[in-house]
Amino acid sequence: MPESRMNELAQSLIGQSKEGKIDWESTGARASYRVIFSDVILTISRVYQDIGETSDLRLELMNETGRVINLLETAPEDSMHSLLAQIFDLAGRHVRDAGIDKALEYLK
Repeated sequence: MPESRMNELAQSLIGQSKEGKIDWESTGARASYRVIFSDVILTISRVYQDIGETSDLRLELMNETGRVINLLETAPEDSMHSLLAQIFDLAGRHVRDAGIDKALEYLK
C-alpha cells in the first residue's frame, strides 16, 4: 500500500475517531493504542528516539495475525505528523474516558 493510501487511511481514521466511532484500546505498551476490526488491526504509537526529544508517530496496519502490512511513520517536521498526533490524542482520550466510565459504573 503506497504512502498516499496510508495518508488516506489516516484521514478516514481521524474523522471516525472524532465522531466516536472507533473503539480504541491500550495495547499494553507505553504510548500505544489499537483498534481491532475483524481482519485488520490499526495501531498508533509514539516512537521515542532520545529522552527529552519530540517523538515520531507511527500508524501501523496489520493483518489478523498481527503481521505489519504497511505503516506510516512521521517525524515532527512531516506534513502528516499533526494528523497522526490528533489521532493519537483522540485514542488516548477514548481509552481514559472508557476507563473512567467503567470505574464510575462499578461505584454506582
